[in-house]
Amino acid sequence: MISIEELVGVVDVLGITNEDELYSIFKELIFSRDGKIPSRKKVKEVIRSAIKEHWIEAVHGSELIVGPCAFPEVPDDLSEVIDILKIDINRKIEWDEVASAKTAELKSEVETFSKMIDAQRGREASKKQIMELESEYQRLMGLYYDFEFWLTTDLAMIKAELRTLSQKLESLKT
Repeated sequence: MISIEELVGVVDVLGITNEDELYSIFKELIFSRDGKIPSRKKVKEVIRSAIKEHWIEAVHGSELIVGPCAFPEVPDDLSEVIDILKIDINRKIEWDEVASAKTAELKSEVETFSKMIDAQRGREASKKQIMELESEYQRLMGLYYDFEFWLTTDLAMIKAELRTLSQKLESLKT
C-alpha cells in the first residue's frame, strides 16, 4: 500500500487532483512494485486520514491539494507512472478561492466550538467536559496557526474569536 506521506507527495507533484486519479496512480505504482493492488476503499481510507490530519485538503468538493500539515514523500517511481498514464502536471491552484473556502470552514468550526462553550455557561462543567473543550480548543488553535502560515489571507478575526473563547473556557474552570 501507499503511505500517507507518498499520497501527499503525489498530490504535491500534481498540484491538484482527485480521488479517481489518485486511485489510478496508486494502482500503477503498486503494480510497478509487484505489490497487491489496493481496493478503492483502502485508497479512500488513506485519503480520509490525510484530510483529517490536514496533510491534504479538499477544495471545490472533490479536488485535493496539499494541506498545511503535509510531509510529502514523492515516490521514486512517480515520474514513470505520470508518463505511463499521460498525466498533465501543469495545473494551477486558485489560492484566493482556497483561502476563502478554508477560512469559511475554520470560522464555522470556531462558531461550533463557541456554541459548545456557551452550552456549558451557567452550569458546573465536569472535569471531563472541560478537558474535552480544552482539547478541541488546542486543535482549533493548531489549525488556526497552520492555516495562518499556509493561506494567503488575514485570519485576525478568527484569532480574536479564539482569544475570546480562551477566556470563556477559563471562566468555566472557576
